[in-house]
Amino acid sequence: MSGCHQILTGAVNSGDRSFCLGNIDSVSFIAYASGCNLVILSFDFQRVQIIPGDVQISCVHCSSESGKIAAAYQNKIKIFEPSLSTNPEHPNPLFNYRWDETSIIECDCRVNSLSWDQEGLRLLVGGTSLQMWKICRKLDLIIGDPAAPSSDKKSQCKHHWESVWKCTTATEVHFLSFSPDSCLFATAGRFDRLVKVWYPVSRLSPTPDRLTYDFVYLAHPRAVTGFAWRQTSKYMPKGAVFNALITSCLDKICRIWTETVLPEDTFSVNVNRDLQSTDPKFHRSHKHRIMKRLQHVK
Repeated sequence: MSGCHQILTGAVNSGDRSFCLGNIDSVSFIAYASGCNLVILSFDFQRVQIIPGDVQISCVHCSSESGKIAAAYQNKIKIFEPSLSTNPEHPNPLFNYRWDETSIIECDCRVNSLSWDQEGLRLLVGGTSLQMWKICRKLDLIIGDPAAPSSDKKSQCKHHWESVWKCTTATEVHFLSFSPDSCLFATAGRFDRLVKVWYPVSRLSPTPDRLTYDFVYLAHPRAVTGFAWRQTSKYMPKGAVFNALITSCLDKICRIWTETVLPEDTFSVNVNRDLQSTDPKFHRSHKHRIMKRLQHVK
């Protein structure tokens, strides 16, 4: 039976958050949850690696650039990072990578959804609360007997993560996604008729220049069944293209919502609702971003 397990990777767990497409060095790969196991397949659907676990995986998300994989095991999130494999018997020599666990994030609630930012440095976590985690430092650990020769020791990289923002939501977050430029993110519950689009603002607090987030609603006549951001090339300058969000609804109509610049240089996601901040720094920074976009077009 163990021999079959190495060939038949297993069925995907139910739900649309149990699989994800990632990229590393401009090469695509697939990661999906099969029971307690994290299965990684190459671009041609060949088995690359199976990472076993002891708890069923609730959701998986892959970074679109760094190749990092985040997998949620109830309230724990394990981060796996890729490296080139030196094993000559690697199951897929055309995609010669393997993933190692580099850190574990413990949340105070069951994790329903995950989303990486563009650089793979921030991770959004959705459940009964909404949290943002960020890498704050990297630790190099030496694995093995301290008294053994240095040639017998192995160096393992570990990352320490810290929670940089948290918000309790009225309903559990079921849908969650960063925009391609990582400036915005969208959330929704399982039966919500309102999609929240979150944007960063700076507010007066004991900690100077502390970043927090506010949101606007995108109203729908019936429950939202999913959404996705318009993807842009990673070679485009950050902020050079306005974000666009497409949402699907139980009324069988898909709606496209676009980021719009109004004449007074405020920031909005549709012409009827402005994302206005009381901080003048927000307006100055946004005007500067608009000018950079115009320079890029020229």
